[in-house]
Amino acid sequence: MHKESETLLEEAAEKYADVQMPREGSVGKKAEGVLNDMRHLSLGKAAPEVKGVDEDGKQFALSDYKGKVVLLDFWSEF
Repeated sequence: MHKESETLLEEAAEKYADVQMPREGSVGKKAEGVLNDMRHLSLGKAAPEVKGVDEDGKQFALSDYKGKVVLLDFWSEF
């Protein structure tokens, strides 16, 4: 099923790349985003490297915590 979904998303990204959707951008960009999530961010995949600064101003990388349970809370102020 997963492979079939990938095949259909690849086809949508190729054939309908310029078709615009309301509030979603193009079919191609949407399909590519979903493909990226399936291939790199789905359950069982290794987490991508994340680097940042903690609340004390100390730099860290997600890989610093390999083998530990980690909760990441993303936020920003404008």
